[in-house]
Amino acid sequence: MQPNQTFFSSALADGCLRARNSGLVMALGAMVLSGWGIGLAHAQAPGSLQATEITEASHPYSIWHCARQPIKTRMVGQSLEVRVGDESRFLLPAISASGARYAAPGDSDTEFWSKGGQANVMWSGVALPVCAQEGTLVTPVRASGNEPFWSVEYDGWQITLTEPGQPARQFNQVEQSPSAYGWMLQTPAGEPALQANITEAVCQDSMSGQFYPYTVTLNMNEQTLHGCGGDPARLLQGATWVLKTMDDTAVTVAAHLEFLAD
Repeated sequence: MQPNQTFFSSALADGCLRARNSGLVMALGAMVLSGWGIGLAHAQAPGSLQATEITEASHPYSIWHCARQPIKTRMVGQSLEVRVGDESRFLLPAISASGARYAAPGDSDTEFWSKGGQANVMWSGVALPVCAQEGTLVTPVRASGNEPFWSVEYDGWQITLTEPGQPARQFNQVEQSPSAYGWMLQTPAGEPALQANITEAVCQDSMSGQFYPYTVTLNMNEQTLHGCGGDPARLLQGATWVLKTMDDTAVTVAAHLEFLAD
């Protein structure tokens, strides 16, 4: 489905509604009448239908990052349109204990379940890596540094600081705010001062050589400590990798790798 596409273009005929530009035929007569709301259609009189053009201007997408796989979502009536790659599906509200859950009609293997700025997405039976709305820090997040050794874990509300030979320290009601290239975590006034700056920049651990998605700077006790953070798997998941060499030997047959969510 392309931008500025006319979503519905013909009157209801023989129980089917045709989408002109995509060539898609949707049997929507009963769905519109039952309030499923795929598209903004309004019955005017028996045998007629008023259609509203759906554009990116009228219905902008939200961008989510499922590790390296970007997806788009937007509300169209009561339905949630989800685009993964070149494929678009309309999901309907579903029962959930918490958060907002949408499921594909007649397809238990496709759903979108969001809580805050994070979402679990199942697409044709394949679980995507945890999806984060653009600008959202994926939590829980862990970071650590060397010489001196330290580690912090942030769960969205509390930071736990661990240092060798010291009991773990907890900082509650941590304030999170966006920064130019990431996020800043800071304890509120009246609490012991601690500030963590998390930047979306690949970081290599100085001892293990492991790569991480975030570069982290920790400020406390008039010290500035440097380290890396985030889940290394998110640097690999959500993309298709082409195998070029193995043991310094060129691979002559097409070989691809995909790292799936656990």
